Amino acid sequence: MYQILLPQIKPMAGFNDFHNESFRFYEEINDYLDCSTCDYRATSWLIDPSETEENALLIAGELLTLLMGYMQLRNEKSIYNHLRINGIRLLNPNFFNVSRNFDEVQIPNFLLEEIWMSNESKKPNNPRETNNLKRISFDALLYLSKYEIDVYILLKLIAERASWYNLYQIYESLESFTTENNYPYLIEVRKGKEILKVLDPIEEKEKFTKPANNFSIVGLTSRHGYKTIKKPIKISNCFNLEQSQNFVYRHVRRYLQWKLEEFHKSDLFN
Repeated sequence: MYQILLPQIKPMAGFNDFHNESFRFYEEINDYLDCSTCDYRATSWLIDPSETEENALLIAGELLTLLMGYMQLRNEKSIYNHLRINGIRLLNPNFFNVSRNFDEVQIPNFLLEEIWMSNESKKPNNPRETNNLKRISFDALLYLSKYEIDVYILLKLIAERASWYNLYQIYESLESFTTENNYPYLIEVRKGKEILKVLDPIEEKEKFTKPANNFSIVGLTSRHGYKTIKKPIKISNCFNLEQSQNFVYRHVRRYLQWKLEEFHKSDLFN
């Protein structure tokens, strides 16, 4: 059995959001110490014990990036930062440590759906799993991520460190998802003769998109390269990066909350 090694920090102990076999979280017991060892680990039925180390690292990386996205949503910056610094660390079935940094491993897009489908027959019969999906938790979001492309993409994108480029990707993706899924919290705005349903009024959205798109405002971190500016750009009312992150993440939280509410109305729970 492969074991995913997690950060050895006390905040990890405070989570009750990992209760199913897809990401089974536990603290390794040391019988010689009468106290916590902060030796946190996880296993998953998605990682076959006979899997090669490289494939096991890919699957573990997929699970960990989704977990990082969840920690960003929870505003658990300490755990998020430690997860990213830790990289992907495994104990293989022979209890030899193998690890990679996240930037050393190219995880295929949509790997979760692929491995879930290919291993479905090996999934443990755990009658408690459905109950664990009845509240907003990593368990529930991980379960949704296997077939709800919007949940998967948002968690994967939000797992990246916030940047103007990354935040714009998230917001643009949200605009598509909310329109396609008839998201009930869109607002109506007039554009010429058209009435459009959007996430934000144009003037509010531009507080984020104007700096994100302009090299002359945020420099090398902007979405676009240097351009000669003939007319000064007004920068009043522009969000800084932290304000933009809060602006975008607030939308993501509300959208995922709605997705989970819709999921909980489905036949699975009725």
